[in-house]
Amino acid sequence: LLYDVLNKDRLKKYILCSTGAVYLSSDTYLFEESPCGYNENWGDYGTDKLLAEKYLLEKATDDNISAVILRPSYIYGAGNNLYREAYFFERIEKGEIVPIPKSDSLVQFIYISDLLNIFNEVLIKSFNGVYNVTNSEEVNWKMLLDCAAKAVGRPVRIKEVDCRIGIKAREFFPFRDYTYLLATNKLERNDL
Repeated sequence: LLYDVLNKDRLKKYILCSTGAVYLSSDTYLFEESPCGYNENWGDYGTDKLLAEKYLLEKATDDNISAVILRPSYIYGAGNNLYREAYFFERIEKGEIVPIPKSDSLVQFIYISDLLNIFNEVLIKSFNGVYNVTNSEEVNWKMLLDCAAKAVGRPVRIKEVDCRIGIKAREFFPFRDYTYLLATNKLERNDL
């Protein structure tokens, strides 16, 4: 692992970009102290990130090095390597129907530039520990599509799909369909 090959005599702080996927599924806000573990919505992705977090915290404690773990929600913006907002933009531009899960799920997003600014602040200020990172605005899938339609400048045609009939949202939709809300009180207390 990268941490193991770094010169610990010169290392002042290690920052790990983790994810909110480390938390157990919940219909309410997740705090840094909320239970973590296997989340059926994220599978191994979340548990692998959790293992990386635990490894870093143990090693950094042993080596007396400051460690910061950031747990962002869904990230959007230029350079996104996942086919998420582009999926919506393309379907809207072509006038195609956009299927969305029929649900009451609420989620949060963070813009990539905002996340990078937080990384910079964490780097130069005296931060240590685990922090959730997201925009506080809660959105549902219809709100998300309305926003995408405004960005494209065309109306959106939405078709709600009832996933209770055995279809999984990830089979037709670029997001996991469950409430995914991160509390950022801890980060805000540190003046960010």
